[in-house]
Amino acid sequence: MDQNQLFVECDCHSHAIVVDKMKDETYGEDEYCLAFFDRGYDGRVLSFKDRLRWCWHLLRYGHPWTDSIILDRHKAKRLGEFLSK
Repeated sequence: MDQNQLFVECDCHSHAIVVDKMKDETYGEDEYCLAFFDRGYDGRVLSFKDRLRWCWHLLRYGHPWTDSIILDRHKAKRLGEFLSK
C-alpha cells in the first residue's frame, strides 16, 4: 500500500475497507474512494483471473459492484467528524 491508500480490516477478519486518496482532475481537490471488501481480498493486486471476472461483470450488467463510493474532501471531513464522536 502506498501513502495515499489505507487498508482497514474488520475485527472479525472477514471484511475490509480500502480508502484511496486522489486528486480530482477537473477541480484539483482531494477526493476519497471508499471500497468495501468481503473475505478473500487483502489489499493485494488482483490476479488476471479476478480482473477478467470483474470486467465480465461490468460488461454483462453495465455497472460495477455497488461497494464503492467517492467522497469529496467536505464529505470526507463530515464522515471523519461523525466517526470521531
